Amino acid sequence: MREKKHTSDVCDLEDGELLQLLGIHGSSGLIESRARSRRPECRIDSIQLCLDRLGKADPCDFLSIQGVGRTRASQLAAAVEVGRRSALPRWRTGTRFEDPKQVYQHCARRLATQKRECFLVLMLDSRNRLCGEWTVSIGSLQSSIVHPREVFSEAIRDSASSIIAVHNHPSGDPGHSEEDLAVTRRLHRCGRLLGIELIDHVIVGRGEWRSLRDDRLGPWSP
Repeated sequence: MREKKHTSDVCDLEDGELLQLLGIHGSSGLIESRARSRRPECRIDSIQLCLDRLGKADPCDFLSIQGVGRTRASQLAAAVEVGRRSALPRWRTGTRFEDPKQVYQHCARRLATQKRECFLVLMLDSRNRLCGEWTVSIGSLQSSIVHPREVFSEAIRDSASSIIAVHNHPSGDPGHSEEDLAVTRRLHRCGRLLGIELIDHVIVGRGEWRSLRDDRLGPWSP
C-alpha cells in the first residue's frame, strides 16, 4: 500500500488504505468493539463506522489511537476539518441567496459540528445579495441568548435591506423549538419596525436543515 500511495493518486485508494495512511487502524478507539471482528463484512462495517465518526472527532478522540500524541492528534483533527470544509460550498459577498439550501451550504462548515449553539445573521441588499454576515452570539450546549438589538445593529450599520437568521442545534436535529419560534416572531416584528425584513430563519443540524419560512412556522404561519 505504501508503494501504491507513491504511484497513484490518493483518490484511487480504498477507504481502509486512506485510514492506514493516517495511522488509523481497526484497533483504534474511534471504532466500537462490536465492529472489530476479522470477518470481511465486519471489517467493512468497522471502516465505514470509523469514517462516520471521524467527521465528529476532535483531538481528544485521536489520542485514543496507539502511538498518537497530542501534536499528531491535532494534525489529524485538522486534516479531517479541512476535508469537511472543502466539501462544502461557500458563497462570497455579492452572491444572491434564493433558497434555504444555499444558506445551509454557506453556514454548515461553521455550524454543523459546533458543540455550542451559535446564532448568525446574513445581511442582504435589496436584490438579496450577500453584503455581510456576523456571529450574534455563541451560547451553551442548548441555547444562545439573542436580543433584537444585537441582531439588527450590524444590519443597520451595513445598510442591509433584509436579513436571514441562522442558528445550529448541537444535537444535530434541526427540528424547531417553541423558543425558536418565539425569537423568530420577535425578530420579524422588530425588522418591520426598522424597515429591515427578516426573510427566513434557517436551523442547521448535522447534514440537514429546516427553513421556518418554507415550513410556514412562526411569523410565516397561516
